[in-house]
Amino acid sequence: MVLDENWYYKHREKFTTKYIVRLIIGALAFQMALTLLVQAFTTKFQITPTMALGNCLVGWEFIPVYLTSAFYVFVLCPLFITWLRGVNDAYGIKRELMADFTLGVTAFILYILFAALPSLKDTIKVFPAAHWSVVALMISHIFSIVLPTIDALRGGASSGSKNSKMSSFDSMVEDPQQFEVFKRFSLRDFSVENALFFERIQKLRYKTQDLVGMEELPTWVILEINSIYNTFIAVDSEFELNLEASTVREIRRRFQTNAIHLDIFDRSFKEIRTLMFRYTYPRFIKMGQKSLAETII
Repeated sequence: MVLDENWYYKHREKFTTKYIVRLIIGALAFQMALTLLVQAFTTKFQITPTMALGNCLVGWEFIPVYLTSAFYVFVLCPLFITWLRGVNDAYGIKRELMADFTLGVTAFILYILFAALPSLKDTIKVFPAAHWSVVALMISHIFSIVLPTIDALRGGASSGSKNSKMSSFDSMVEDPQQFEVFKRFSLRDFSVENALFFERIQKLRYKTQDLVGMEELPTWVILEINSIYNTFIAVDSEFELNLEASTVREIRRRFQTNAIHLDIFDRSFKEIRTLMFRYTYPRFIKMGQKSLAETII
């Protein structure tokens, strides 16, 4: 499996909480700076004292609003749509984003047309131009909330199907070819770290099956355990797992006290196995294995 060819993996740093928070703070700071700049020079839309007169959407003060909106609609939306063309995921996130971007562009263009064309003056009295943003928001809500909720309910109703039984899951993970297909699917499921950790622990157990019960582990085993920790458990590691806090604390405590034994990852392995079975595997079965083996996501 070539991770470097996966779009999400190559750009995964842009989906971290820290990166998104910085992006939001930067956008808010930029918008606030524009608002303060307008307030410093406007004589028509002062907040204190209130001086708004006439048409509230007309004036040079709204130029920054129109420019930033146009930048989002005509630059950012097409750019994101281009980026997402080759992306596939198991959650329908691409579908939601494409719908939101398309709706944003359409609503903005309709707003401009309704606000600018004199022939639509009578129509605006019944359906103001700004209402197009409300329509876009309602449709976006359907794609982002309603449809995923329906999919979740349908998935819950079939959670007891034979395909999702543990025996079927065990058979899949024990078959190298099937598990490779599952790993590729986990890229689309945004959970590839779980499959990689599961595989790494399985290999470690196989290589050390003759060392069970030993008080002092060979150096190569200690190095492998440290590598697994730095890859999957450490804060901001490349494939940091979503484990229970108590599990992470226990692993770190054992590293700090040098209580490193072959069972150090047993609890985390059990958690990840359960996550894969309960969440990733049902979606894997639902989408089917067709073309996954031949396609690098």
